[in-house]
This record gives sequence, structure tokens and C-alpha cells, in this order.
Amino acid sequence: MKTFVYPSMMGEMKANAKGDCGIRALANTGLYTYEQAEKHLTKHGKKANEGTLVRTMEKAMKGYPFTVYVECAAAALKVPCYGPMTLAQFIAQNPVGTFLLAMEGHAATVINGKLIDTHVQSGQRVVFISWKV
Repeated sequence: MKTFVYPSMMGEMKANAKGDCGIRALANTGLYTYEQAEKHLTKHGKKANEGTLVRTMEKAMKGYPFTVYVECAAAALKVPCYGPMTLAQFIAQNPVGTFLLAMEGHAATVINGKLIDTHVQSGQRVVFISWKV
């Protein structure tokens, strides 16, 4: 997979921020600013300077304009698995729409088949769960 990284829109990195990929991914959906996304995830259990856990993202996405779209995670996460899907496969199968993805060690946004992120990603990362906006 040739990965193209399109610049983050509203989810620009904060100076010296660590573990903020979940915040940036949520902000890049266009529904929140970086600060609003940070506040929302913190309300649901995200700790400062640590990554956002999948279960924290699941709590944060309930009751908002998100629909669980694809679920595939390790049994430890207690999420149904419909077969492993890599980032490259997800992008190829979803050329239209806005999606928030929780992947193996990372979170990002895919909009109309384009990865919106601040880092180049391997297309081999496993998508644990995604939400369609």
C-alpha cells in the first residue's frame, strides 16, 4: 500500500503532546476542535500524556453521531471479530465516507478513502474498530 498522509484539518498536534492520536483522529472528523475532542475523551477516561484506549474510545463514541462500522479486536477487548482487516484493506473497501479508526497502537481518520494523519502508517496495521460519522 502506498500511504498518503493528508494534513490534519482540525487535529493539529499540540506542542509536546504525547499519546494524542485519538484526540487528533476525533478532531479530524470535523465534529470537534482539538480542545473539544481532548475534553470529550478525558471525560470518558483518557489520561494526560497517554494514548487513548480502545475501550475509552468506545465509551466516548456512544450517544454521539457515530455508528460502529467495523469491529475486529483481540478477545481481550471483548469486541466481536469479523476477521482481521488491515488499514490498507479498510481504505480500499471504504472509498466514500468519514471514519474514525482505532488500530493496533494508533488512531486516525479516513475521509473518502484518504488517511488523515500526521504520520505515515503501515497499511498492515490491524483495524480494531471503526466508527462511521
